Formats: sequence, structure tokens, C-alpha cells
Amino acid sequence: MLEEKLVSREYADGGKGQHGNYGRPSRQVSNMGSTLGLVYRMTGEERYAKKLRDALIHFGGLRRWAGDAKREPPWNSELNTARFCLGYGLGYDCIYDYLSEKERKTIASDMIRLGILPSLNDWVLGQKRIHALDSMGHNWWSVCVSMAGLASLSLLGDEPRAEEWVRQVSDSFPEWFYYSGNILQNKSTNFDAKGAFYESVSYANYALSEYLLFRLAFSNVFSDSKPPEIGLLQHSGDFFVHTSYPSSNSLFSANFGDSSIKASGARTLRLLLANGYEADEYHWYLSRTDPGLGDPIGLVYYQTGLKKSLPKNLPTSVIYPDIGWVIMRSSWEDDATMMAVKSGFTWNHAHPDAGSFILFHGGKPLIIDSGNCSYSRREYTSYYRHSKAHNVILVDGHGQNPEDCGHGDRGVKTPGRVHKLLDAAGLKYVFADATGPTSWKFSRNYRHFLWIGNVILIFDDVRTHEAGKLEWLLHYEGQA
Repeated sequence: MLEEKLVSREYADGGKGQHGNYGRPSRQVSNMGSTLGLVYRMTGEERYAKKLRDALIHFGGLRRWAGDAKREPPWNSELNTARFCLGYGLGYDCIYDYLSEKERKTIASDMIRLGILPSLNDWVLGQKRIHALDSMGHNWWSVCVSMAGLASLSLLGDEPRAEEWVRQVSDSFPEWFYYSGNILQNKSTNFDAKGAFYESVSYANYALSEYLLFRLAFSNVFSDSKPPEIGLLQHSGDFFVHTSYPSSNSLFSANFGDSSIKASGARTLRLLLANGYEADEYHWYLSRTDPGLGDPIGLVYYQTGLKKSLPKNLPTSVIYPDIGWVIMRSSWEDDATMMAVKSGFTWNHAHPDAGSFILFHGGKPLIIDSGNCSYSRREYTSYYRHSKAHNVILVDGHGQNPEDCGHGDRGVKTPGRVHKLLDAAGLKYVFADATGPTSWKFSRNYRHFLWIGNVILIFDDVRTHEAGKLEWLLHYEGQA
């Protein structure tokens, strides 16, 4: 990293679109802020501080820290802005004693001008626009606001407005956690009452871990002032445990929406533990995934002696009715059988997959979700965010309306639902109602999952408005 060439300003400022070319430089400075900052604090060797200082001054000369998505009103911050704020906040704090007074003022001014104020004016402060969570309402809000708050923490004592910014960020988060959706824009509630995040496992990890990092830093700085009580944090880590599938050599996850079977909630669980949310199953999860030794912040909070066994009373089935997810498994043993069912909301990263399911068995994925691809590829909207990419029933090639998740993300007016989870006496059952999202083609679209012993039965009860060709889609891993 000491020999790493800094991304040029010409390249960074030369991109177009929502993220422009700011991905590479924002990742570079965030990695340097955490890694070089930690090494300098541990060793005191000035070569690490010098490299980090050079990076902070270099990227402070950029025209902006966000792409231009041509929105009205304009967004002046995005996910890259958050990464810049992370790198600058950590870096400024770690090498503060190395910097000259002039360098401190320069870096602090750049941080405020390019990162903190664009983010807070977009999403928190009320002087320049009227805010509503609906303008973002998903992982972006948490990520952008948290990292602006973290950067503000590093300026305490240097910037008179910093504490007010930090406290406004902290006080605003309960509203994001308990956001209940928007009827007019067809937006989902953010969290199920049991702590599950509607977008996907991957984006749950992203949104939660960024907030938890800010919360941890806030608690460390204001040891006599507790952050807001957010009851959902007592359960939010459970979502990653219950959506995981342990095999002999890996830990997969249910990958509905924009996610991956290799997606992990390890960063969130590490930060939950660091924030005092203790659970044996979180230790087990980390022992099977990533305990954090490769992450500078994870290394600082690494816990030895992770518990490697699950609680004996951990349920084998769970339902998240507010977002329409169900997980059922034969046991928590490696290579067991696990089925995940989804019939819920569609918006942005939550795909049009009402009534779909995936199945793991014998340590492998058998019936799969098609997943996704790069968001810039045309296939992302033309295929992956259509019903045909999922394990559902089509009539004449259609399931949900194509407008649900493409060309504007209109969402579904009437979401799918999951009902009546039963798990007793060797029998598991759940009912998925996909009628609402498919009501432009179906008047009934009910799917019953019945699991008895080693047999899983699926009963479909469908009626279409008009006669047509029905297709029962099954996407599988490998060859049939």
C-alpha cells in the first residue's frame, strides 16, 4: 500500500453517471484510512502517516466526491461519498498528531465541503431541502448518513458544528429503522418486526454494518451519552443466521434479490458484538465465515475463543411476514436440507419473485435463484429483474408486471404475502400468496409448500383472467 499509486484526479473527475469514476478513488482512500491509520497508531512509523496524508490531500483536490445522476432535485452525495467520508474520518483521526496545523485545516475543510455537507444537506439537515425517507428509503440512506456522521466525529474539537451534526445523525436513525413504507410510491417497510431487511442479505449487511460502525464510534466518543434505543438491533443479526445454510466446507445464504449465495453478514455480526449485542449464534456464524482478522476494524475488536456451536433451541423454521420471507430446514447440521420461500415486495434490489423458492441439499444449491449481474448490463433489467428469472408460474411468458422492477422501479401496489408457517411433529407447511403482484394476469396465484419427512410437495392453485400457456419455472444448479 505504501507503493500504491494514487488514482489520478483526471480519471476520478472524468466519469459520468450516478457513480462516475469515483469508485476506485473512494475505495482506495477508505482502505488507506483504515489500514495505514491502524498501522501508524500501532507502530508510530511516520512513513505510514505520510502516505495517508498525501492521499487525503490528493483526493481533497477532486471536483466532487459523487457522480451526477441527473436527478431533480439533484443528489450531491452517493455511496462513493460515503466511502470517502469513511477514509477521511479514520485517516484524519489516526494521523492527527502527524499533521501540521495547515494540513489539518486543509483536510478538514475538504472533508466538510466534499463529503459531510453534501451528504447531510441531501439527507438530514433541513436548511436546503425538505426531507423524506421516501427519497431514498433503503440501504443508501443508512450508508451515506452514517459515514457523514463518522467523518463529523473526527472533527470534534476542530469544527464548531461537528457535534451538532453527529447528534442529528444519531437521533435520525430510529426513523430509518422503523420506516413503514409509502403507499403512494409502492415502497416496502425497511425491516420486518423480527429484524429482517427487505432488500436482500447482501444489502442488509451493507446498510446495518455502516450504521453499527457509526454507532460504535459514537459510543466510544460520548461514553456518557447513549445512542438511541433501537429494539430491532436485538434481532437484526438473527436474519443472517436464519438465512444461512451450513455445508461441510462453506456457509451459503438465501440469495433473493440482489445478493449471492456467498453473501455474508459477518461484518454486521462483528459490529453487533462490538456494540454489546451478544448471541452465541453470532459467534458460531463468525467461526464459519469471517471473524475479521483481514479487516483493520475487525482486527481491533477481534474476540478470541469464538463459540463454535449453535444453541440447541435454535428454531429450524422462521417466517418474516412483513417482508414475505420464510426459511425451513431439516436441521442445523452441515449438508442438511434447507428451503427458502419469498412472496413479498418488489422494489429496487428486491426482485419480482413473488412465490419463488430456492432449495439447498447435501451441501449444495439445487434449485436456485438466478441472481444478478452487473447493474450496468442490459440483462440486469431485461432478465434478472423479471419473473422469468425466478421459480414461479408464468402465463404467456408473464408473471409480475415488467414495470414493477424496471424503468423507474414502480414497485408493486399489492405485495405478495406468506402465511401460516407450521413446524411440528415432522411436518412443515407454509402458504405463499402471489396473487397481488401478478393480479394483472392471475385472479388466484396460491402456492402451498408441504414438507413431510424427506418429501417436499408444492401445490399450486392458480386461475388466470384468460386462457393461455402456463409455464412452471424451475432454475437449477448445474445440469438436470
